[in-house]
Amino acid sequence: MNRYGKICALTALMGFSNYAIAASFQIQEQNAKDLGTAYAGAGSLGEDASTNFYNPAALTEVTGYN
Repeated sequence: MNRYGKICALTALMGFSNYAIAASFQIQEQNAKDLGTAYAGAGSLGEDASTNFYNPAALTEVTGYN
């Protein structure tokens, strides 16, 4: 592999490292209650204010909060 090939390979590896850093934004740990139920029905239940993350329209079902 000549010098040009090494530079191209190094540049490509450096470019793909951004994808590894941005992968931490895909973590779905929104709250402890939903984490315990593996987020089953998290978008359809309007139980608390954390529903806004999955389904903002379900906030109309939340009672007791003003």
